Order: sequence, then C-alpha cells, then structure tokens
Amino acid sequence: MGLDGEAIALYTIRTFGEEGENKGPYLELYKEVKILEDSCDIEVNAIIDVENTDLDELITTVDGIIYFINPLKNEEKEVFDSLLHDIRKITRNIPIIIMYYDQEGILPLTVNNLLENTWLKYFDIEAFVNVRPREFYRVLHCLCIAMISGDSPLNIENAWM
Repeated sequence: MGLDGEAIALYTIRTFGEEGENKGPYLELYKEVKILEDSCDIEVNAIIDVENTDLDELITTVDGIIYFINPLKNEEKEVFDSLLHDIRKITRNIPIIIMYYDQEGILPLTVNNLLENTWLKYFDIEAFVNVRPREFYRVLHCLCIAMISGDSPLNIENAWM
C-alpha cells in the first residue's frame, strides 16, 4: 500500500513476475512464503489506487501491512500517519512494515538515520530501505513471522542497530 500506485504496480510485477488479478483499485496475488520449516500461504493485495479503495473495510480484514513511502515526499508521510491513526483504532495487532522506496532509484539518505528515526517514532513498526524486488522475500518473511507470532515485525539484518 502507498500513495504511488504506479510504483507499487511495477514493484509487484517485478517482484512476483506477474500482475495478479486486477481488482480495480488493487492487484490480488496468492503466494507461498517459506517460514523456517513451515510455509505461509498469503493473499497479497497490492493497492494501486488508494483514493478509490475502501481502506476502512480493507484494514479490518488484513493480517499485516507493508506500506511504501518515499521519505523525500512529505505528503506520503502525512498520509501514512493518518492511516496509522485508523489502524491503531482496531483492537487486534496488525504488524506493519514500512518500505522506504523510490521508483527513481536509491534514496539519497543515510539508512541508519532513517531506520533510527522510524524506530523512535513508531516503536512497533519495522522498516526496510531500498529493497530491490528480487529481495522482497525478506520483507514478506519478516511480516509472516510477525503475523504468526503476534509480535512486532523484526528485520534480523537490522536488529544489531
């Protein structure tokens, strides 16, 4: 999910090698993610049109959220904060991962500072920066473990920070 629907659609296609089923405001795909000795069958809804998606209904049905933000665009951060306010009203825990991503290429920001600021502002949210589509399985793996365990997401590669 994120404001830049075109970037999300392109990222989804490059990640999974397919567009999935076009449901209008979102693309729907079914994927299997290996988690330790088990596998997690997930439904991926890649929202490509935030304005025409009933987010109130959708948020109540999801088990986890990966939200794409370009940190260079203040509007995207403001929309995320507004959406996060609505998510926090739900009585159950919904693991959230922020994907800091710029369709134009690598973000010209210090990754350590970006992650540290994220963890200070959103203590229960994990973040990934500049993840290429072919490495997206790391993000899905992190989200699936959080959904299964009921804990906050944790990116093992950044845990030392």
